[in-house]
Amino acid sequence: MCQQHTNLYAAFGLHPMFMAEHAAEHVAALQQCLAERLEDARCCAVGEFGLDYWDKGADRAAQQQLFEAQLQLAVEYQLPSLLHVRKAHADVIATLKRYRPARGGIIHAFSGSPEQAREYHKLGFKLGLAAQPPGHRQPACARPLHSCPVSNWCWRQTARIWPPPSTPTSATAPHCCRRSRRSWQHCGRVSDAVQRALLAEQLRAVSMVRLTRRGLIG
Repeated sequence: MCQQHTNLYAAFGLHPMFMAEHAAEHVAALQQCLAERLEDARCCAVGEFGLDYWDKGADRAAQQQLFEAQLQLAVEYQLPSLLHVRKAHADVIATLKRYRPARGGIIHAFSGSPEQAREYHKLGFKLGLAAQPPGHRQPACARPLHSCPVSNWCWRQTARIWPPPSTPTSATAPHCCRRSRRSWQHCGRVSDAVQRALLAEQLRAVSMVRLTRRGLIG
């Protein structure tokens, strides 16, 4: 797709939510994939990879091994890292401090604490904005927004659009279509949190938009 559309950029990685499908040879295949595209500016990052401890039965040792293997590739090929981190911020931060990837990256849909936000900022990582589902008192990003410079945040434009109320759903529909309308993330809630943070820093919202649109490749 990126070969057909020059305005698209690609990242390659092994996601922790699919550990059962990953094999040892996949890391070697990923390395070859990155090596072949090293001179292609549209290969912009390694990812999405990381640690996911949401499932209490997850094999954390296996996840850590795969995480470090890909982080080493990001260091070796001097590419940013797109990280998936869920209930695993402490381990991810500790690992990043050992590897110190020079290009940093983005923590996708960050929902950690203000202290963790500051640690990622020190390590050169931007934080992806995401909202809690409607019904929560405030978006997950609201408090950490005040912990780092506004330029360290990246706007997350979700592609998961709920169907209209009249759209029928079924057991075979994609996961995103089976969710109820009220359970979906609402970008307006993120916008409210951003506006509060910008007001606190005496910045206009347009400045935030310009900064976050650049993301990794701007």
